[in-house]
Amino acid sequence: MLTIDKTAGITVDAFSPSDYAAAATLWVEALGNGFDPEFDTAERITGYLRRNPGLSSAARVGEALIGTVLCGHDGRRGSLYHLAVHRDLRRRGVARQVVERSVGELRKIGIHSGFCFTLSENSVSQRALESVGFEYAPTVQYRYKGFGKID
Repeated sequence: MLTIDKTAGITVDAFSPSDYAAAATLWVEALGNGFDPEFDTAERITGYLRRNPGLSSAARVGEALIGTVLCGHDGRRGSLYHLAVHRDLRRRGVARQVVERSVGELRKIGIHSGFCFTLSENSVSQRALESVGFEYAPTVQYRYKGFGKID
């Protein structure tokens, strides 16, 4: 059980590989089926962070990780994933802070638009994204295909 001093200040900085264990715990609680620990392993997340240095964000109260968003880009558009906030600290602007930090980092490198992916049933993340200006895009469809493992 995570004990958080709710009166302490929230800080937001870059998400780092050392945040993975705390983030995985948060993601299981906040994202449910949107987080697969067998897919989003520490190694894969570390690789993602290495390919997109300084773009992902973490919110903390003291040493406790209370919010995340993973952020990367393809050279044209940004992509945000795993927006999550500890259930006891929602509706306090944490999602806004992590998203705004990551979007600001994208702007610094010349990326001026992007997408955020959520599961269709994740209304909490969808509302948080709408509150920071992300709009539902009815003309875009997302398709998925697994490619299988390389032996």
